[in-house]
Amino acid sequence: MFFNARHSKLLLQISFIYFIFPLFLKGQSYQLLDNLSLFKNPSSNWQDAGGGVLVCELKNGSFRASDNLLTMMEHGDLELSLDVMIPKGSNSGIYLQGRYEIQVFDSWGKSSPSFDDAGGIYQRWDEKRGKNSEGFEGHAPRFNAVKAPGLWNHVEISFQAPRFDKNGQKISNAIMLNVTWN
Repeated sequence: MFFNARHSKLLLQISFIYFIFPLFLKGQSYQLLDNLSLFKNPSSNWQDAGGGVLVCELKNGSFRASDNLLTMMEHGDLELSLDVMIPKGSNSGIYLQGRYEIQVFDSWGKSSPSFDDAGGIYQRWDEKRGKNSEGFEGHAPRFNAVKAPGLWNHVEISFQAPRFDKNGQKISNAIMLNVTWN
């Protein structure tokens, strides 16, 4: 999982993450991601503000790939709960398995949100699909629930990882079971 801080200043407070393993293991694992030591090589733009609050401020004014915040853990199915403060004009994302993005965006005041607004499941991209068809599988939130810039937003995500058979062939796609914004 990683957090993309493409713009401005992003504040995260990760409340909890439950990793849900296949039923035959009959258990759940819980992990709190509350400090930068739990992430792979965080850039100097990330700071631990204490109390579980992680802050990314792009000091040089532009985003670099090294500003992404990647967890050291890898996951399958999970339930994620976090709080995020979105500054005015900010654009970011929460990526699950490095591929499936929940959009974190300053969508305050927008009446008809799309997949690229806060809480949307950002569309995937494949140039091989042809011009004007590259984007697919994006889903807009049902309504715009984002709070004004500078206020904390609570996000909960239930994710089911893709499934593979014993030969490594994919038998079902990943599913965002639930994304709740505030």
